[in-house]
Amino acid sequence: MLFAATAFVAGGRTLIGSSVGLGATPERRRAVMGARAAAAQLGYFLGSAAAGGALAVGGYPVFGLALALLFLVSAVPYLVNARERNGGTLRATLSEPACPMH
Repeated sequence: MLFAATAFVAGGRTLIGSSVGLGATPERRRAVMGARAAAAQLGYFLGSAAAGGALAVGGYPVFGLALALLFLVSAVPYLVNARERNGGTLRATLSEPACPMH
């Protein structure tokens, strides 16, 4: 059941990410979608390689640490964007969209 819920949420994330990207720069749709797809595929590759390497080298304890590190690294772009949007502070609220569509 948990796997099905995770897959459902991942599908929603993909759709939302596409719509935000397309709304942000409607005049460059192909470039935005190409960059988004390339970034996603690179992330899948690097994440799989790092997690697989950690599992092969140190078993599940190292695998867990690698996943934690990957999650922290993946938060950096969001935090940088939040700082830029909020005038240099890391204040992020749910009422502000991550990428305003005007």
